Amino acid sequence: MVTYMALMSNNRSSRLKDKFWFIRLSPSHKVFHKVSPSHKVDKTIPSLEELKNKVPVIEIKDVLIGKDCPHVKDIKSKKMTHPYVFSMVLDTPEPSTLDFVAPDEQTYEYWLDGINALLDRPLVSKEPKNDLDMLLAIEFKLQTLELEGIEIPEELPVLPPEPETYEFYFQ
Repeated sequence: MVTYMALMSNNRSSRLKDKFWFIRLSPSHKVFHKVSPSHKVDKTIPSLEELKNKVPVIEIKDVLIGKDCPHVKDIKSKKMTHPYVFSMVLDTPEPSTLDFVAPDEQTYEYWLDGINALLDRPLVSKEPKNDLDMLLAIEFKLQTLELEGIEIPEELPVLPPEPETYEFYFQ
């Protein structure tokens, strides 16, 4: 999960509008790295060394979506300006959230599914269900395929021993 997203400030009084911050999941899947708001974002992927702000995955208490998000509730008008909003509620001494605005539906669903997978929760998008349905359909087709007397072994066949030399390859 590497992407630029509109990431709102944790402090409600100092919102940064139309600012895009970079956030990514570490290779170990244990920490989110993000660029600080003072960092100049030029749409290039920064290295992990440049990403000083870290949010441990274990600190994520909940994920709020849509109108339940604090940054949407704070908007004076009841009309939601962007449909792809979500917030990560952090379990820290003082309540805080990381508020996101995804650029499109696919990015929104990927992030929600990724965060839910990290938190061991069910996935919310249609794509995993479609993938599972496709795999089950393939399995069903394979099982109903008439093999006309061909026996499929239950165990893997024994591999022959390796040749002593591989010189025959170059002849």
